[in-house]
Amino acid sequence: MGKWGGILFALILMMSSLAHASEVIHSFDVTAQIFPSGEVKIREDITVTAENNRIRHGIYRDFPTDYTDRMGNLVRVIFDLDEVLRDGSPEPYHINSFDNGLRIYIGDADTYVSEGKHRYTLAYSVQRVMGFFDTYDEFYWNVTGNGWVFPIEKASIRVEFPVGAEIGKYTGYTGAFGANGKAYRAGVEDNIFVGETNAPLGPNEGFTVAASIPKGFVHAPTEAQKLALFLKDNRVWVIFFASSVFLFVFLFVAWWKKGRDVHGTIIPRFDVPEGMSPDLLRFVVKQGYDAKTLTCFIVDAAVKGYLRIEDNEDETVLTRTGKVVSHNTLNLLSMIFGREGRLVLPKSGFFKGISESSRQEKKELALLLQNVQDIHEKNLKHPDYDTYFSKNAGILLAGFIIMLFSFSAVFGLSLTQDQRVYACIATFLVQVVLLMGFGGPLKKYTRKGEEIANYAAGLKMFLSVAEEARLNALYPKTITPEKFEQMLPYALALGVEQKWCEYFSDLVKAGQASYESSSADLWYHSNSGFNIGNLGRTLGENLNSTISSASTPPGSSSGSGGGGSSGGGGGGGGGGGW
Repeated sequence: MGKWGGILFALILMMSSLAHASEVIHSFDVTAQIFPSGEVKIREDITVTAENNRIRHGIYRDFPTDYTDRMGNLVRVIFDLDEVLRDGSPEPYHINSFDNGLRIYIGDADTYVSEGKHRYTLAYSVQRVMGFFDTYDEFYWNVTGNGWVFPIEKASIRVEFPVGAEIGKYTGYTGAFGANGKAYRAGVEDNIFVGETNAPLGPNEGFTVAASIPKGFVHAPTEAQKLALFLKDNRVWVIFFASSVFLFVFLFVAWWKKGRDVHGTIIPRFDVPEGMSPDLLRFVVKQGYDAKTLTCFIVDAAVKGYLRIEDNEDETVLTRTGKVVSHNTLNLLSMIFGREGRLVLPKSGFFKGISESSRQEKKELALLLQNVQDIHEKNLKHPDYDTYFSKNAGILLAGFIIMLFSFSAVFGLSLTQDQRVYACIATFLVQVVLLMGFGGPLKKYTRKGEEIANYAAGLKMFLSVAEEARLNALYPKTITPEKFEQMLPYALALGVEQKWCEYFSDLVKAGQASYESSSADLWYHSNSGFNIGNLGRTLGENLNSTISSASTPPGSSSGSGGGGSSGGGGGGGGGGGW
């Protein structure tokens, strides 16, 4: 019994498989008439065999109506269903929306279709499916779609262009989506194109054609019509843009009225601020952390003898010295160097064309530097952050409410699921960035913060004076190499490092100051030679760029000319049974 039972079970499976496979599309015949207005009337005659397996109530047909153009904008095809028939008689149907189009269920949910052959007919019209190019116009159409669950024994299409339109290039494609199979034959006569497959299509395979005609026989939309259609199709993006602009204006006006800091009288300052490191000074002046803040820390540590900077052609090498440092500086240096005491930073552009192993090394380096910057920022914020700034929290709350209204409008007015997802993400990201971007400027200095900002402005006045006479009037003392090095990280923090280096270089050239390269070599060395005048640019631009780069991990077309594929063009979709 066991043996015969197994054989019987296998026979049942085989019969079930054969019955399942017998549901097939015998013919998929399409006629398309193109009018000068650009409207295209389509008639599809789909002959199937139903066995009440997948095809029980009838078939369903998917029609993509939403596409993206070459600029990524949504284009919605105008689709009007005119008639649905089964075996020549009207058939019930209902329409559901799906991701980028419509699904038409043909048949009655309460009734099973009789077994055997049936011919389903769909007549509909579409607009905005013609392609308008510089020297020709084109009808690029996915005849069957590539989403059918049944094999298609034969597919054909007859396209009638406006009278007088002489068909130029034409072609076809068969196979799975993206394939360019040639299992078809085609021909033209006057303004009529005819194509048909000469081999069966498997499930999820389709037949696509493309034919071009001279310009002028089909009216292209005017610029005004294009704009109106664009705004209609992409109204959710218009809302996104308008609401983002409104939020920006609101935040800008709020900053102008309440967020700006009005500085008092600025007087020159000639010494570093007491108890304030260059990186902290930059943090306060910029009212937040940026990539150059870490550069200031590194240069300050180098000048003080805690590390040495070696500038090579394609990399910058940081080497730790054995000099004793403060607790906070020790923690950060230990995190940067680890046990090796040496860190290699490849310069910008060095990672182009690198191997996968090198990419992994860059990712690890980026993660290290990002963690270092996070810890560095936390160190600068704690514990005195609130003593430097006060926040306009009410303004940011109002901005957040505006963002919520914008998000709701975008979500509710999106035409497609994809558009809803992308537009909501864009709204969230852009408007959060606006809120975060104005979060810094909306911060207002406290009295202590104002004093530091004023001091920094006075120090910048001293460090950026490039004329000897003016500087002598401000600071009559001799600028020693020690003074130059002491002030260099602060000049870097205030963005005037190049002016400071150029001025000191001029003093050295004039014999009014001395600076031996061997002295600088204790904390900085360049393979291209030492030049005081270029030192500011090297440290301010090159080193900062190197750190920024190392902190970043690596990471509609024509068819008639032969550049298309199966599944391309308008139309398409697919179908199945239900």
